[in-house]
Order: sequence, then C-alpha cells, then structure tokens
Amino acid sequence: MTKVDARTRSGREARQLLQAENLPLFTTEIPLLVAFERASQSGVIIRDYVDPRSHLAWGRYKAVGREILP
Repeated sequence: MTKVDARTRSGREARQLLQAENLPLFTTEIPLLVAFERASQSGVIIRDYVDPRSHLAWGRYKAVGREILP
C-alpha cells in the first residue's frame, strides 16, 4: 500500500479489508510523508531530496524492491 497514513484508523482498516479479501499485499507500506510532495516540487526523487525523513521514505521504497526482487 502506498500513501498510507498510519496515524489514522482508515489506513489500518483499509489494509485489514484487503487482507480479509486475501488480496496480495506487500509487507512494507509507503508512508504518507510531506517529503514526497516537497521532493516532487523540487524536481528530484525522494532519494536525493534533503529532508530529515527522506531517508525513511527511500528506505521503504528499497524494502518494497527487495520484496519484489529478493
């Protein structure tokens, strides 16, 4: 799931509903972070954007990549 706001009940409920339907999901969630929007506005990918949380965001994308290509 991408753009998951883990702070809200709706984000958690969405995952539970998808799991209840036995839909395949990645273990890693991409969080909803302002850093993504700011990186986009700056014309750079999150890996190259200087922000205290950009390393978290990039790390999550790498984790999804490892789930796809172990």
